[in-house]
Amino acid sequence: MGIISQILEAIASNLVLLAVLIAILIVIVAIGRTITKVKTSGTAARMAEIGLDSKKLEIMSKRAYLEGLKNASMVLTDNEKKKIDSVRADNAVLSRKTIAAMDEVEERTNRLERGTDLSRLSRTLDKIKRYESTMFKNIGGR
Repeated sequence: MGIISQILEAIASNLVLLAVLIAILIVIVAIGRTITKVKTSGTAARMAEIGLDSKKLEIMSKRAYLEGLKNASMVLTDNEKKKIDSVRADNAVLSRKTIAAMDEVEERTNRLERGTDLSRLSRTLDKIKRYESTMFKNIGGR
């Protein structure tokens, strides 16, 4: 009995040491993750700041471009403005006709699909009726 108690005592003392080592390891891992998160969040914040600065520059560039166009349009003669308006009107007509053609194509495609479905279903129904007539002819039903 003395040997068994010594073995149990050795295991118990080693378990305490093992538990302490595991606790230390958990603390080290937690500290490492915290440090990583802090560094990552700093990087993410910096990237967001750079993205925001980029958007600001893009907006400023567009404003400058539009301002330049506005100033340039003030210089156009009435004849040049009429030509531009004519082209815009033509573009509007072409856009409207394009949309109408696209709608017509879509509707005709839908009609063809429905016709194909109906044709296929009619053939299937005819086959079923033929099979039924041969099957039930011998039974005397139908």
